[in-house]
Amino acid sequence: MPPKKKSTTRRRRGNRTPTNRRRSTLDEDANTVVSVEEADERSNSAPKGCTDTELLAAVTPFVEKLEKTTLEQFKEEYAALKAIPLSEATFTAFEANRPKNRYTDQFCIDQTRVKLTFNVPPDSDYIHANHVNVEGHSYNMICTQGPVQSSVADFWRMVYQEKCFAIVMLCKFIEGKRPKCEPYYPDEAGKIETYGPLMVRHGGPAPGSDRSYEKLVLDVGRVGEPFVPEHTVILVSYDKWPDKSVPTSSMALHRVLRFLRTQAKDKTIVVHCSAGVGRTGTFAALSVVESRISEKKAFDVFEIVKNLRQKRFNSVQTEIQYLFIHKAIADYLNAKKIRTDKFNAMYFAHTRGQPITEG
Repeated sequence: MPPKKKSTTRRRRGNRTPTNRRRSTLDEDANTVVSVEEADERSNSAPKGCTDTELLAAVTPFVEKLEKTTLEQFKEEYAALKAIPLSEATFTAFEANRPKNRYTDQFCIDQTRVKLTFNVPPDSDYIHANHVNVEGHSYNMICTQGPVQSSVADFWRMVYQEKCFAIVMLCKFIEGKRPKCEPYYPDEAGKIETYGPLMVRHGGPAPGSDRSYEKLVLDVGRVGEPFVPEHTVILVSYDKWPDKSVPTSSMALHRVLRFLRTQAKDKTIVVHCSAGVGRTGTFAALSVVESRISEKKAFDVFEIVKNLRQKRFNSVQTEIQYLFIHKAIADYLNAKKIRTDKFNAMYFAHTRGQPITEG
């Protein structure tokens, strides 16, 4: 009898490549053709149709609106969002720290920016990041750009200062041969790297890792010998959100959000992609909506996105991202036996093999 083959597991490693700053994001995010997969989480024990009357009361206004809104009306809604001016927003710190900004056309709002205090001076208090806290949300959120080479140490100063529970990374370091994010953590378990006044140790996979996304443990501490970890952060990496597109399924995002709802209560998380507005803003909007649904509270997607855009410039960057928020919510409700057949058919017809244009 032949011997059994030993199973091997290949470790994914981050590629260390220099980050060249792009000068604009007009061609950056989600506005190309996608396909839609069936939701892959269904409760076999649930009855036909949702019987939770409190939940139904909370989501019925959304479902009724969803089922009767046409594609053109969704486009008009998004156009209306883009036309809303920022109320009294200024960008003074952004202008004064241009080398630390990944893009010249994605501003950082002074009124909500994260002000660094750790190691200031000699370091600057600036990072391209904004607090997007929403009243009643179960955890605090910071939305930020993917670090550039000159801001990696600032990124870790922020994580350390804010005692962040998790970092949600929604991009790859390289996408389509273009650098989107400077590698900012050690690429092997056990390895320690120094970033400015802090050291970071790769602690290996986090307990309870999910097959649809990667979860790592990163330990942070001030520079010194020996390394003494003072704070632990979980890196949640979801890299199946393609550049210039949207995910073909929303279920992995729902799993990430469920992990955060159950583990990050009253804590702070950092969310980033490349610019920190498109994929990041879409994720933040979904986070708020799903928290409301879990608490059986009504919600208004337009108002949620409007609020986010007042705190993080250009959040939910394109029309298809706005539409995808509704599709992801529909998937979430479908898994709870709440049907949205008309919207699902419209979304599928719009995205399957059809060009998607920016609103």
